[in-house]
Amino acid sequence: MGSFAECVDIHQQFAAPLPDSWSMQDAASLPLVALATIQGFRDRASAQPGQSILIHAGSGGLGSFAIQYAKRVLHLQVTTTTSSRNHDWVQQLGADHVIAYDQSNYLQCGQRFDLVFDTLGPPHTARSFEVVKPGGAVVSVMGPPDASFAKQVGAGFPMNLVISAASLPMRFRAHRAKARYFRYLTESSGTQLRELNQQLKRGLIQPVIDRVVPLAECPDALDYLARGRARGKVVISIGNAPKRQHAG
Repeated sequence: MGSFAECVDIHQQFAAPLPDSWSMQDAASLPLVALATIQGFRDRASAQPGQSILIHAGSGGLGSFAIQYAKRVLHLQVTTTTSSRNHDWVQQLGADHVIAYDQSNYLQCGQRFDLVFDTLGPPHTARSFEVVKPGGAVVSVMGPPDASFAKQVGAGFPMNLVISAASLPMRFRAHRAKARYFRYLTESSGTQLRELNQQLKRGLIQPVIDRVVPLAECPDALDYLARGRARGKVVISIGNAPKRQHAG
């Protein structure tokens, strides 16, 4: 995690076939955002068709996938936040309602949601409990870790205490809102990627790539991401893309 390399050795249980029509760049843009979304929406929050969801930062790499998956696969009613310049674009991805943060505040939209997907972290994690319905869930990839996160990383007793203390404000807000809070570590899963393959083949999900840059320009690409202006994923290209290989 957190590095760039020409190749990586992984167990086959973490891999899945690439759809025939997809390029290597398409493939690179998919697994992390797909698994984060599936494991948050389906495995933890147990999202059901017809429920409403607020997705923070819908034009980003994670948000642009989450909108498509929420709308076209889970059949949720999708509201997202983004800048006004991306308003029409995220609607094309599948958002039913768009809140342009440079024109209005989602806290004042008068809506409550069954699910809130926090991709931004504090202070948005805490504020998400102001717009979640009783019985709903705030799912976060950036907020303070919860108890299940501690189990995922195999935290010992001292670290468990630290994590428990760090998550206390979110647990208090969840209790007050009569909602659930999930902060998790995305796990590799070839099984879930193979399931997703069927949706990709049906055209329900499309790759969203802002740009593909060579490894030598990686620092500039990371700086571009940090400014929060990317539409979708930024992919690093290392040399020539390898040819497809079939297991013998």
